[in-house]
Amino acid sequence: MLHPVEGAKDLLKNSLNEVLENGWLASLSVNNYSNHSVTLAGYEFDAATGDITGLWICDSDNPNTSSNFLLDIYWSDGYQAWVFGEAHIDNIVSDYDNLEGWMIVSMDVLKVPFAIPEPSSFAALFGVLALALAMRRYYCCHEAVYRK
Repeated sequence: MLHPVEGAKDLLKNSLNEVLENGWLASLSVNNYSNHSVTLAGYEFDAATGDITGLWICDSDNPNTSSNFLLDIYWSDGYQAWVFGEAHIDNIVSDYDNLEGWMIVSMDVLKVPFAIPEPSSFAALFGVLALALAMRRYYCCHEAVYRK
């Protein structure tokens, strides 16, 4: 589902609240004479004004980071759009522009009808299944020995 986020300052915050409160997944389409997409992980805001001050994103094309990072964001009255500011990345290893000056054009949302479990949940589930299988095999083998 596509959520428009340009043209009005409150559109992005309202959309972000809806997406994050419902546990949906979102990617942002950004533009600066070229198109790009980044995955949204969260946002920060100024408690006094309620304005969004930064977005936590993951940009798989960015050689400077392999995880989520904070990107400042501000509203441009001239463009009527949200614009990316400074990227907060510890180890800059490339001259990649880190999306500074890019505008948010839209937000694509994936509504998942169930919670996506963490990898550790799968590990715990498989561990319980392996234990149950081992116990079943143990008791079946020992029961056969006692019947003789």
